[in-house]
Amino acid sequence: DTNSKGTGFLLENGYIVTNLHVVTGKLENIVCISYDGQQIKCKQWYFDANKKLDLIILIPQIPLHGGLELSHNEITNIG
Repeated sequence: DTNSKGTGFLLENGYIVTNLHVVTGKLENIVCISYDGQQIKCKQWYFDANKKLDLIILIPQIPLHGGLELSHNEITNIG
């Protein structure tokens, strides 16, 4: 209903990460659209209650596979 759009990333565990401002005001009916046009409803979400971070983790109602693998190594030097 909000017509809000943004980019999200599927993680290897099947969760989707996007920006909180993309879904603000519509947390009860979040629908993600995959690269091939599949509409995927999300049943749960987690975000920083203080909203210091503009991130939200969405849990799709159906299992998703093939997401990004996050490194478990510490990054010590960027740039």
